[in-house]
Amino acid sequence: MHRRASAPDAPANITCCTRLRPLAIILPSEIQAREFDAKLLLACFLAEHGHSTIVGARHEIHANIHHLPRSVYVAKDIRTSSLRMVEILKALGHRIAAWDEEGLLTFSRELYYARRVDAKVVGQVERFFAWGPENKALIEGAPGYAGAPVHVTGNPRSDLCRRELRGLHLQDVKRLQDRFGRFILLNSNFGSVNHKVRSQTTGPGRPDAKGRYEPTPDMDSALRHRQQMFGIFRDLLPRLADAFEDRKIVVRPHPAEDHDAWRAAAQAHDNIEVLHEGAVLPWLLASGVTVHNGCSTAIEAFLLDRPAISFQPHGVEARPPALSDRLSHAAETPDDLFAMMRNCLDGAVGLPQTGAQRKILAGILAATDGPLASQRIADHLSAALKDEAGGGRAGRRFSGAFSARRRKAHKFLQGLIPGHKAGRAHNRHRFPGLDCAEVNTKITRFAEMLGRFNGVSARPVRKQIFEISRP
Repeated sequence: MHRRASAPDAPANITCCTRLRPLAIILPSEIQAREFDAKLLLACFLAEHGHSTIVGARHEIHANIHHLPRSVYVAKDIRTSSLRMVEILKALGHRIAAWDEEGLLTFSRELYYARRVDAKVVGQVERFFAWGPENKALIEGAPGYAGAPVHVTGNPRSDLCRRELRGLHLQDVKRLQDRFGRFILLNSNFGSVNHKVRSQTTGPGRPDAKGRYEPTPDMDSALRHRQQMFGIFRDLLPRLADAFEDRKIVVRPHPAEDHDAWRAAAQAHDNIEVLHEGAVLPWLLASGVTVHNGCSTAIEAFLLDRPAISFQPHGVEARPPALSDRLSHAAETPDDLFAMMRNCLDGAVGLPQTGAQRKILAGILAATDGPLASQRIADHLSAALKDEAGGGRAGRRFSGAFSARRRKAHKFLQGLIPGHKAGRAHNRHRFPGLDCAEVNTKITRFAEMLGRFNGVSARPVRKQIFEISRP
């Protein structure tokens, strides 16, 4: 195992040295509520294999990457936006593995490659972990793919929906139900057209916010669809509040979304709450029904055996239904939607889990039974790391450290610009933070649920960065 990282007030002791040593594993988390618990679970399985794993806020890991031990860095995507960091990581002697955090979103092949794939990033990845067979096929057909292993493992996020781990959420579910009763959950995913950082909002006829790709007809169609659905859902919200005056309606925007647009739509309706607090799974379990369009949380509702309704009105840009739509009940008019919601709340409509839907899911998501996805990924990583050590030429490591420091300084200056995506406010929005005691409490809960991870614990490395290991 690599030499243990020292406390945050002595960073020099964890700077990479020239001798070879076993590689650590780094699991960065961009959005705390979405990813952190799942990556912590994977880190616990890796600790059982004897590996030291770094978990924490992605922006903090990137800012301090030149101080962290050489590793297998598990990237959250293979997009153009990750290219600069991948180049720095390679220069510092890190190995790159990856999965696509948005791998369950169903795009056309053209749109997926335009929005989610960069050939240079793909070419640097030595090992991929796919959500399921469909995701594996997309990766193997991606520009720049050169034959790296693609393991169909599922993803640690879906592990938290498994029956073995649902007990993790019980206390939060009770708190939510005590607070809101048996509420209606409206989950939105309109970040592309309603981004919290205005410069990141895009639309038809325009490339993405940074001009990394040119618009295509399919991309424009997808953006028109999201714009139209965003407007429809905002108009629907006050009608929903009036139709269900006796219920609390919780609007949970996507982590990237601007909440003010939803608050304006809610107007003076006292039974509407607009908020994004904690992980989504307790909210799905605590709610009476979830309403959405194309939102991936409906897949988690399906896995949790909770009812979800996809509102699919006529008169919008025609798009193939997303996986989340196919795994939900469907309503085409507000009246149909309200009637179906009442039936779900009264228990008159069963769960949307037909044999055809389960077959669809099986082709897209692995590890819904049998070994957890986290265990499968840990087994693959551990096997790949046997007898391997970090290395790299000293000259490249110096260049990598220089580039990492320059990038950190650039991000700091960008963060001084009001409303910039690199600013502290946006980083806190994505990763509010937690202390080491909270991380260890989560590990203890995992151990209780699964009957394993004896001796596994967390220790702080730097701000919002933790090392998970078992002595």
